[in-house]
Amino acid sequence: MKKIVDYLNRSFCLSLVLISLGIPLPILEAFECRGKDPLVFATVNVNKTRAHTGERIVLTYDIFTQKDIRYEGFEKEGRFKWFWLDDTYFADNSAKKAMVMYGTRKYVKAPVRRKSIFPILPGQHNIEPGVLKVFINSSYQYKKDPVEDYLVCESIPLSIEGRPAIPKYNPPAEILKKLKASSPQASEAFGKADWIILLDASGSMWAEDFLPNRMVAAQDALEKWIKTEPEVRMGAKVFAVEVFTVAPLMKPGNELIDSIRNQDGGKTVGGSTFMGNAIYEAIVELQNSSQNQKHILILTDGSPDNGGFLEIETAAEFAKEAGIKIHAVAVSSGKEKVPYPVYDEKTKKFSKIDTPIQWDDAGLKEITRITGGSYFHVKNQEELNRVFLNFQMP
Repeated sequence: MKKIVDYLNRSFCLSLVLISLGIPLPILEAFECRGKDPLVFATVNVNKTRAHTGERIVLTYDIFTQKDIRYEGFEKEGRFKWFWLDDTYFADNSAKKAMVMYGTRKYVKAPVRRKSIFPILPGQHNIEPGVLKVFINSSYQYKKDPVEDYLVCESIPLSIEGRPAIPKYNPPAEILKKLKASSPQASEAFGKADWIILLDASGSMWAEDFLPNRMVAAQDALEKWIKTEPEVRMGAKVFAVEVFTVAPLMKPGNELIDSIRNQDGGKTVGGSTFMGNAIYEAIVELQNSSQNQKHILILTDGSPDNGGFLEIETAAEFAKEAGIKIHAVAVSSGKEKVPYPVYDEKTKKFSKIDTPIQWDDAGLKEITRITGGSYFHVKNQEELNRVFLNFQMP
């Protein structure tokens, strides 16, 4: 009891000091995630539910349990439409577990994840934090398998004010290391323009209407093009459901080529094509560039999904406002069915099967039109090589 009183006294004194300095106290609102078992649940703590565009909002996920459980991550990732997800990491919760009171009961509490989101557009928004997966063990049921449970998080209403805004780019730690290890020109203005390459890594890039497949054909063409443009800076990202920076802005060379080559065409970032997210990530990075000429080059097989936080047309409007041109090369034969490798569980081998793959390049044409960029549809390897051979840097 004395420890609790001492803690409350310290918290009260700290609050008085913050108030006297004119510093507002942080207010956390908790939203629950519930499953079938009432003795296991989670909360999503939000540091603010009212914010301006471009302002950081932090979501902290905590699990509360009275049972022996194993946290398995997200069964379903959250949906943050109109919010840019800057950094996501799993907390090291092994040393942060604590016994706490929640309502009238004691629980073991452990932080499991934290996300930072930045609102892009003003208005009233409801975000979906996602679904967490846990396995529940029972010491009373010896040798019985753990029971799965899914903690569904309630939606969080957020009120956003201000004009559309792009947050400041903060590269991940591994990218910062790569940036420091590269040439001196990597971190300063160099040449006549800055380019971000966006390479589609969705599952359809495995289609074999190009040899050996669309992904490798795109990588081959990019390598030849990169080697002919030494007077610019280039960076690269791969995208599908998620977006990953594989190379920061740097002087073109083998390091950039290797970073692009190391992508495995669909196994890295998922099956869908959330192109709007990828364009926005590139805009966020390019906005810090001091170059007058800034460009985004998209290599894809055509049809973007507007299932991410940002539609491609809206992303293009952001690019136009930031003075960035978007260029796109669609790598697809355009046929209704194309050869696609399908794994057979019985034979344990891949076989080629003619598979219908959606094709629609209207969105690509529109985003290049909005930003004043170039659009190319190539139907075979020869046309792809010809585009990059004749494509001159502005």
